[in-house]
Amino acid sequence: MPCSALLLILALIPPLLPAAAGETPAQVERRFDRSGDGVVDAEDWKRLSMRDRRAYAEAFLAAFAPVGRGVDPYRVTLYLNALNTLYHIE
Repeated sequence: MPCSALLLILALIPPLLPAAAGETPAQVERRFDRSGDGVVDAEDWKRLSMRDRRAYAEAFLAAFAPVGRGVDPYRVTLYLNALNTLYHIE
């Protein structure tokens, strides 16, 4: 494989990997966990303020976002609405 092709491949890989400085999904779960079990579930969701719920949705989606890309606010809203429905919060 020519050196230029290898460099091109290496240049394309980093955007597919999670950001090194960012949180992993598990770290986000632990940060927003209020019941001590290490995951955000219905019990935790009811204890979170609306601001914390949005922050959780943003942080969780950011943990999966490609390097250098922010999180789409529309996607955050969809995810937040889905979580509110899942946990029966209106």
